[in-house]
Amino acid sequence: MSNYDWIVNMFPGQEYITAEKARIAIKCAKSTIRYYIKSGLLPCQTGTNSRSWKYFIRPVDLKEMMDDRDMHPEKYKLPKDPRK
Repeated sequence: MSNYDWIVNMFPGQEYITAEKARIAIKCAKSTIRYYIKSGLLPCQTGTNSRSWKYFIRPVDLKEMMDDRDMHPEKYKLPKDPRK
């Protein structure tokens, strides 16, 4: 039993959710979810050319990423912002 089974239950019957819904579900910043997607830590499907619905994520993949993030937090640490 996972601590994050509620993520899958939050989206019943939906095979994919948008990156924005995933971000709201795990309560993180837009830049954080973008980093997880771009670095390959969170698998996703690329949608149409629409900017707002560009990435589609399976709730199961989001749950697995959150479980892995709890076990290996150093892997998911964000890099320092080079602009500062």
